[in-house]
Amino acid sequence: HPDAVQVTALGSAVAEAAFALYQSCARKQDASLWCWGNNANGQLGDGTITQRTTPVQVTALGTAGAEVAPGSSR
Repeated sequence: HPDAVQVTALGSAVAEAAFALYQSCARKQDASLWCWGNNANGQLGDGTITQRTTPVQVTALGTAGAEVAPGSSR
């Protein structure tokens, strides 16, 4: 695994972050959800199956989330 790096694309308004083995997600203070990582099964919720190395907004669940918790599946 590569070394961890700071996720600057989200700015400083992150309220919560959660990490799984293959994906990571964050909820910003405006309740928007953002995820990055493996997306082979569309698990990032951005409507694609493209792996993401930078955060993309989750649109499959609407535009606001109360909590964030990615699963452990690839």
